[in-house]
Amino acid sequence: MSNHRLFLLLASLTLFFGVYGDSFSESYPPDLKIEAWEGGRMPGSQSEYIVITADGRGKYSKSPGHPGPLLEKLEFKVTTKQLETLWQVIQEEDFFHLDPEYMDKNVFDGSYTVMWITANGKTYTVHLTNTYEKHFEAVLLAINTITPGDRDFSCPFSEEEDARIKSPAVPKWPRGTGIYRKP
Repeated sequence: MSNHRLFLLLASLTLFFGVYGDSFSESYPPDLKIEAWEGGRMPGSQSEYIVITADGRGKYSKSPGHPGPLLEKLEFKVTTKQLETLWQVIQEEDFFHLDPEYMDKNVFDGSYTVMWITANGKTYTVHLTNTYEKHFEAVLLAINTITPGDRDFSCPFSEEEDARIKSPAVPKWPRGTGIYRKP
């Protein structure tokens, strides 16, 4: 290949990746997909769902706790930088090594949050029911920085609520309050 052709090829590739470089990232997997779903077990509890994909698309929906039309549905854009930051948090919090389920079996009628993350051809799921897990929460907080407005996801309980509920001083409240401990 002549030097002139080599120069044109290199110049073309430089221009191509300079113009389209934001569309390609090696700092997160090309199949990255983050999904979260949260809701409650009490009648009338609403559920929320979000999905964020590596191609920069995000979708959010809120539905009633009974069969019926969606209460809210929206789509939003996610930047490469936001995806990079989210992937970094997922790795720093060691999401793929969390237990598949965290549950306080002494609490009834509470809420749950489930997160699925797909990366490098594998999907990992973590369920949180009636409890708190700090690494899970860190990933949720990173997701919340991307979601538009106040459409934030959370652990079923905060760290303080979780500690209070697990305290022996918590009374055995009746079912339906969201916080019930087995006698």
